[in-house]
Amino acid sequence: MVSGSRILHLDWSPALNAFWIARVQSALLACRSATLRERYSRWDRDRHNGLTLGDLAVAVATKQTMVSLIVQRVNARLAEIGKVLKSDRPRVEECLRVGGAYRLPDKSVAHEAAVDFDSFVFESRSAYEITVSFLQRFFAVILEQPLGKGKAAHDRVQEALRNRGAQTGWADELREKRHLLIHELAIWIGFEVTGEYPFRFDPVLLTKTVGRIEDDPDRLSIGLCRDLWEGFVSSYRHIEAWLKEGIAIADARG
Repeated sequence: MVSGSRILHLDWSPALNAFWIARVQSALLACRSATLRERYSRWDRDRHNGLTLGDLAVAVATKQTMVSLIVQRVNARLAEIGKVLKSDRPRVEECLRVGGAYRLPDKSVAHEAAVDFDSFVFESRSAYEITVSFLQRFFAVILEQPLGKGKAAHDRVQEALRNRGAQTGWADELREKRHLLIHELAIWIGFEVTGEYPFRFDPVLLTKTVGRIEDDPDRLSIGLCRDLWEGFVSSYRHIEAWLKEGIAIADARG
């Protein structure tokens, strides 16, 4: 009789942009300070609210990998839709002229793109919030410099990023958009015509039935989504530098 179930774990390799945590761990392993090495030994041992620092690190890497995959899916969906629209310009122009809706050959593609955009907003903000939780534990356990709780921790992280030249508005933008999508609105895909020769259009995430794009103040443009993604990616480089700087200072103190 088996006393407990066993778990078969799958081989897991996070996205390249999530390897910053491993580099931070390498910096800790290279420390001369016995104090820092002892603190690092608690990485997978000490639990707070049931989670170790290692658990939070895995969660951050998992979320970063998920967001990277979502971005790839979004790009693939938009490329697929764009190819159809460019190949069917007469019907597209007719829909624009009469205010009709263009029907894609595979209607599910538009819904899948909306799902992926929705996932991008939710999972990017989730990744940020888990990262703040990881940083709270890292500073408390490894550096013994508590960041505070709740908004205080968020403000400390934002301040550290700004001091390193990072753009931080993306985090609050994601919070606001996620709130709208949870409580008030849903999104669907439209395309704003941005050029005639050659025929060009940019996707826009609409939240209202409007005739003009300006009439939907809660819309998300593809440019904004790109800015959110770039801010998300670049912030982790600054976070890595921040932690390594803290490790170096603590190591010098012994």
